[in-house]
Amino acid sequence: MNTHTTPKPIKLAIEGLDSSSHSSLANGYNNLAMIQLKQGRFEEALANFERTLQIELAIGNMLDIAVTYNNIGG
Repeated sequence: MNTHTTPKPIKLAIEGLDSSSHSSLANGYNNLAMIQLKQGRFEEALANFERTLQIELAIGNMLDIAVTYNNIGG
């Protein structure tokens, strides 16, 4: 992806995907999904919410899991 012409919110979400921290990685996928959701790119958003959820389930943070389920259904 060419980040020179990419809007700033998407750049920030992509930067989160480069992290080695599982929490940061989940946050990056969630942020990207939220942007895609607002853009009407529902299938892409759902795929990234599901990636977020997989990481959060592995970490076991129940609050983040609940928030992601809310984002998927909300």
